[in-house]
Amino acid sequence: MAIYDSTGDGFSTPQVIARRSEYPFWSEGDTQCRLIYDTIIVLETAYQPLSLDTPHPTIAGAFLVEETPPASLESGWVQYERVYATLGLGFITYGAANFEFSGVSGSVLGSDLGVAWSLDIVKESSAVTTYWLVAPLTPQRAFVSFSYVAKNIYDSTTYTSTQTGLRSLSLNKNGKTGFSFFNVINSDSKTLRPVSFTIAVAKAAEFYNRSPKNETVWAKTETSFLREFQINDYTIINKFRVYTATGTETTTITTTTLPSITEYSQKIQNREWIPAQDTIITRWKGRIYRADTTYVQAK
Repeated sequence: MAIYDSTGDGFSTPQVIARRSEYPFWSEGDTQCRLIYDTIIVLETAYQPLSLDTPHPTIAGAFLVEETPPASLESGWVQYERVYATLGLGFITYGAANFEFSGVSGSVLGSDLGVAWSLDIVKESSAVTTYWLVAPLTPQRAFVSFSYVAKNIYDSTTYTSTQTGLRSLSLNKNGKTGFSFFNVINSDSKTLRPVSFTIAVAKAAEFYNRSPKNETVWAKTETSFLREFQINDYTIINKFRVYTATGTETTTITTTTLPSITEYSQKIQNREWIPAQDTIITRWKGRIYRADTTYVQAK
């Protein structure tokens, strides 16, 4: 094998006789992560291994991640390979992952229904008349705060009532969706009759009731690179977890947990990616590590 002594010192100092590179994560979109393979010859008596993480002598940002044992050649030389790596930009990959989604129990207020409610008077019988507030939309239930003024038709005295809470909506005899709030017994001379009403708040209510469920779903994994001395300062992304008001981990989301059912409902609507596990840090090459965090979409 013909070997050219580029320095003329008889290989008393290490000389790179061949170099090749590869990009291990090119297909994932990381065009910066690079492995450099330097084939080196030096006199056996002058051979000294380098420590991991030693910077490359000519390529900025590359650090030694591997050095092969020296192999003896003719003339008292040895040949070995030093492998250097640059830190990648990081990348995102997609695939399937298994995740246990929290149970959900409770209700969350949705969009405003507005104030376009109307009054509907339904004659149930010759003796009973029912007053209904009719919703502008048709949710199953609504959270309402309303007030009305009633008047005694005999002595004109008035009475004001305010009611707040969750109401179930149903169809009345006229085929309109709403809720009844006042019954007039026609034979009762003292019964008040409503003369006006005001809706202060009206919101649709969405209800959730499911147990924790384990599913295999579409997931994404975000990968980044770091050097060994950076590990202690690296920010770990923690798996999505649910906690009670006292800080105890729980498997079911309610109105009082963190996140609450309202907050989690917003994550679902936004198709938010939630961490499926704590960030995993593993050695990649030498003293270069990779951090992988897998996410799934809230559901």
